[in-house]
Amino acid sequence: MNICKKCSSNNVTQANEIENYKYKNSNYNVLINYSLCNSCKREFLTKKQIIANEAIIREAKKKIDGLLNSDEIYSIRKKLDLTQIDASIIFGGGKNAFSKYERSEVTQSIAMDKLLRLASTDRYIFKKLLNLSKINCKFNYTPIKSVNEIMYSKVSYKWENTKFSISTDSHEVKDPLLQLVA
Repeated sequence: MNICKKCSSNNVTQANEIENYKYKNSNYNVLINYSLCNSCKREFLTKKQIIANEAIIREAKKKIDGLLNSDEIYSIRKKLDLTQIDASIIFGGGKNAFSKYERSEVTQSIAMDKLLRLASTDRYIFKKLLNLSKINCKFNYTPIKSVNEIMYSKVSYKWENTKFSISTDSHEVKDPLLQLVA
């Protein structure tokens, strides 16, 4: 139960309203939560509401930037059958990084976002990352397309409508990871 700091009333209700924000020349609406004292009509935010509102705004910004949202990061980590600690060792970001990504406490870098997308769709890349990080774990997913199944010399990345795609030509190379170009 919240108590109003102005009048000391415990007659406080939870309320919300749609707020308009501008980010990178985009306008977006977010449902913001706050508390309302029914005695003195004071509006205020609790610490819990501030944290929740910041996460909601952060998720909206990720959508505008074309980044994975916190649920998608969680799904990728689960698909790869990794703990948060294992994911942080394999992908980097620090020991608490994935906990923070999945709670939308922080936003992952563009490089981290690309790495997660690649590892989740390509068994070869994921195996390479496992070998580099010296993590022994099983993975029980079927990639959309394996690097071993395609022959190429150039790879291009494309962001379109918040989707990440890879296009290739048809030349064979010995080590595809050496040919990745951003």
